[in-house]
Amino acid sequence: MIFFSFGNRVFNKEYSESNIYMVVARKDRYTDPIDFLNKAVSFIDEKVYPGEDFKADYEGMYLKDGEYRDIVERWILSMDKSVEIKMDDILNIRRIKCDSSDPYRDEYVLETKDEYIMFLWSTTA
Repeated sequence: MIFFSFGNRVFNKEYSESNIYMVVARKDRYTDPIDFLNKAVSFIDEKVYPGEDFKADYEGMYLKDGEYRDIVERWILSMDKSVEIKMDDILNIRRIKCDSSDPYRDEYVLETKDEYIMFLWSTTA
């Protein structure tokens, strides 16, 4: 797995509190998208932010199918022009849902031909 973090400066707003986190992994290593999601959350919890109990925010998580392409593209396109994200055609986008919802977060699992991508956008404002 590979973790990417894009902080507030990537949104061209000096005082923005938005972030994008992405975890990317080869699709053939997981049985399905929920298997990938569980392991991506564990990866962030254990390797990226150990001791911060990242996993607790994802209690009762599940994936919901829907039409989310416009939302994901909006967050990617709002990033600084010096940040360029290109990927294979997105075959499916599933929204990550949890027991408690947070209006300051948009979270998805993107699926391309060869990869799963955990895509998390959040803000504190």
